[in-house]
Amino acid sequence: MSVVRPVEPGMRDPAEDIKFLGDELDFWYLSILKKTWDKFSRAVVQTHGEVSISLQKQFSGLGSTEDIIKELLKSLGLQDKRLTEWSEVDLMGFASALRKKTKPMIIAAK
Repeated sequence: MSVVRPVEPGMRDPAEDIKFLGDELDFWYLSILKKTWDKFSRAVVQTHGEVSISLQKQFSGLGSTEDIIKELLKSLGLQDKRLTEWSEVDLMGFASALRKKTKPMIIAAK
């Protein structure tokens, strides 16, 4: 059970809380990507599969479309890089970009 710890007004920076939430969601997406990444990336490379179609199918549960995947690959400079050659930085960048595209946050403050 969670313990509620009220914070006095002005004691925290809401921007830090927003960044924290975004980072947590990015790491959640990264964990989903990495769970099957080695096997998935090798299979796509070995079968000469279309990267954008393969990624879209693999991560369709996150709300991706083939157009979104193509856009992200291009914007991140990953469209010509073999999946088996993606670095940790590439994976994190992709996870973060995919999260922002498929689950954008709207911040409302009063």
